[in-house]
Amino acid sequence: MKKRLDIQSLLENSEKQDLVLFLKNAFTLHADLTDHFLIHFASKFELDEMDFQLIMDRIKHMIPNSLSEMTHRKANKVRDHIRDLIDQARDCQSREDYRQAFVIVSHVLRLLDQYSDLIAEKFRFHTLPYQCYQLLDGIHRDSPAPELKSRMILFLHELIQEGKAIPWDDQLNPYMLLIEWEKGKPAALAKKLLGYLSTKIQEIPAYRSRWIEQKVRVLDKLNFNGALHALAEEYSGELAFYEALSHTNENQSLTRELLELLRTQYIQQKDRNIKSRIFQILQKHGVESLDFSELAIQEYFLTGDVKILTRLQEDPQICDHSLIEDIANYYDLHPEVENFHLYAAYKHLQQEERLKDALMKETNIYEILPFLDIIYPRYREAVEQKLAALIEGYLASHFGRPALNHINGILDEISRRDQRALKHFLIKTIEHQFGHRKHFQKLMKELV
Repeated sequence: MKKRLDIQSLLENSEKQDLVLFLKNAFTLHADLTDHFLIHFASKFELDEMDFQLIMDRIKHMIPNSLSEMTHRKANKVRDHIRDLIDQARDCQSREDYRQAFVIVSHVLRLLDQYSDLIAEKFRFHTLPYQCYQLLDGIHRDSPAPELKSRMILFLHELIQEGKAIPWDDQLNPYMLLIEWEKGKPAALAKKLLGYLSTKIQEIPAYRSRWIEQKVRVLDKLNFNGALHALAEEYSGELAFYEALSHTNENQSLTRELLELLRTQYIQQKDRNIKSRIFQILQKHGVESLDFSELAIQEYFLTGDVKILTRLQEDPQICDHSLIEDIANYYDLHPEVENFHLYAAYKHLQQEERLKDALMKETNIYEILPFLDIIYPRYREAVEQKLAALIEGYLASHFGRPALNHINGILDEISRRDQRALKHFLIKTIEHQFGHRKHFQKLMKELV
């Protein structure tokens, strides 16, 4: 049996000058090998900024000019080189070579900043900026050198001003890192960061929502919630603002002026998503003094969320009687709201008679059926007559198989709710009134 060559032994027994000559010739013939060698051993050399930029340019040249031509093979090659560099930066950090670690990760970030919003998500580049900012924060935390920390702060400011600096992650992004690193001058930093973000809104409008959200996070992180009032006026009606505001630290109070403004915006707003988000903010920060019950009832009829009613019941300043009256009055003044929400409110508040009276005015039988377990045992005759009248009215103008299917659906739903007596009553009514119809003769035989 032929013995396999042991490459490792051959390398160990080779003369250094022979290996160097071999590599030189190989680099001349194979450009890819040159790239791989330089990138993989980048951290082994004391490279200056210019040298390292030349290495990054090699990676950049691997990216097609037209990103529509990017293939998985090309993307994997670039991504693997970047991951290799990130790993090398981590190695530098672990051996306390913080300067080299920073040089590597800063150049990687500049490259990623150019392409992170352009490369398709399927190529899996989206986690790389997060890893870089995480590593950058660790280097800043571990390094004892004030000069390096200053360089890192300057780097982030330059990245924001000269690059895109899109905040893909809520916390690990250049804006949040600067807040962590420059804690000594919050007012000046807030002004500078908000200025950056205002410029970004103009320069890169495709990410308007992200810029607005980041403005809110900057003020929240720096405890400048008083400045949120101006943002609420500037971005009134933009969901991104309210989304971000809803995630602010609930331990920090919003100003009364902002809460008053939000209440006004809630009333004026037509978009249901925005209204609900504003309501969540008001609810989160506690606004009983702002006549919250009025907004809560409006929000309930928009969403049907009975938890809103539960909170109102728990408010010691609101009695059940006034709550019930307010719900009934709101329903009467807003004919556009869904009837079902009124019925669900009466059920939740245990107002059986009001529920029965409201359901007796309903014209859609399927709106009544979910509440049979509440009203049928107590108001049996009234419910039987109401459902019989609705069925008779329907069958007076509907015929054939469609009519039969409709009635079958009603009876099946009543069966699922285990109301056998009601089902039996309705079958007898149908048999008496419409038993002469051919399709219903067959139905009677199946059901009896």
